[in-house]
Amino acid sequence: MRKVNEVKQEVLSRGGRYTEVHPETKNTKDPSPLKVKEVVYNQKRYIVCYNPRQARKDAADREAIVKSLEDKLKQGVKPMIGNKGYQRYLKVEKDCAWIDREKIKAEERFDGKWVLRTNTTLSAAETALRYKDLWMVEHVFRNMKSNLFTRPIFHKRDDTITGHVFCSFLALVLLRELERRMEATE
Repeated sequence: MRKVNEVKQEVLSRGGRYTEVHPETKNTKDPSPLKVKEVVYNQKRYIVCYNPRQARKDAADREAIVKSLEDKLKQGVKPMIGNKGYQRYLKVEKDCAWIDREKIKAEERFDGKWVLRTNTTLSAAETALRYKDLWMVEHVFRNMKSNLFTRPIFHKRDDTITGHVFCSFLALVLLRELERRMEATE
């Protein structure tokens, strides 16, 4: 988002109201707060997503980095050169360094936001929710590879490899169904 000029300069600067998908609640079992808006630019469809809880966290993290940077600046420039977190907000010329307040201000507009580019016909809310569901798919593949010992497979014939993967996948499906039923009883 920060590196793509089209997103940074055009998509994020477009006006429009966010639609609330999930409200912010105090219950940790509730879904993360989410607001979305749709932006079309150069015949490309973007979904701008905003999480107010994440925005507060991003602001607090940046504030902590800047405070730490102010403290480190008193010790000299050398300790900060290799630190990427500090480099983001630091300007260095020769042996002089200072905090770039304009960069800090520019970073504020990204707090709690993420941008999706899509060609689907799903609504903006549905697109964002399906994207957030990707972590589940990644979790399933991680489980399949680690917990179910799918890899490495030491079979020599295609049908035994297929059978091993099928049994691993079946075990994963059964595990997920068991988790779903346990959640339903709570």
